[in-house]
Amino acid sequence: MPIYEFYCAKCREKFEKLSRSGALEHPCPICGETATRAVSVPAAALGGAGGGNSCGGGSTGFT
Repeated sequence: MPIYEFYCAKCREKFEKLSRSGALEHPCPICGETATRAVSVPAAALGGAGGGNSCGGGSTGFT
């Protein structure tokens, strides 16, 4: 189930909710006003060695 990030313009609270429906609005847990779904940056998956990602193929540089 996807996690969506919401933002309340009244109290400026940011919070996350699990949602199957992908609702665009949800009540704020702080003030109860209608919060809107925020545009959030997706998490990037890091590949293993030779994964071809921009992080150097999964190498951390630690020895």
